[in-house]
Amino acid sequence: MTEQGPAEYYIFMHGPALYQRDKTENKIIANKNVNNQQIRLGEADMPTIKFSLNEEYYQKLEEMAKQDGISIQDCIRNKLFNLTTIFTPAEAVKRALKQYKPGDSFTLPELYGNEWTIGRGVAGVFGKQFFNYVKDEYPNIIQFEKMVDCGRRAQYKMI
Repeated sequence: MTEQGPAEYYIFMHGPALYQRDKTENKIIANKNVNNQQIRLGEADMPTIKFSLNEEYYQKLEEMAKQDGISIQDCIRNKLFNLTTIFTPAEAVKRALKQYKPGDSFTLPELYGNEWTIGRGVAGVFGKQFFNYVKDEYPNIIQFEKMVDCGRRAQYKMI
């Protein structure tokens, strides 16, 4: 909370990037990371959607996204358009717990088998979300082991 009252957040969905601006301090608190540098993207052909949230609803939105292990932008898109997908970190963890025992190793394509139908770019984003999710939420159950397939896929190990 600031002296001006509770913090309010603007959520900008601009193409593939998500900007969050703290209204009270008028600063960007998250944006796209390229080569470990925070940058603000220029205008894109995709429409920009903006709405404001108070601290309470922003925290709820963060928790909803965290439960599925997805970004805030993906959470908004999924809820707004009633989208469901099997490619969420939470779903991948459920599958890994069901299919593998301690000591087993797997990659995400192996975990999903014939259901692995997502394209390369989207798969990379999903892989990064899964990596962060298991590192933060399941570090004693699933751990990153190594990169395989010429460094294109992460291999995980059940602990």
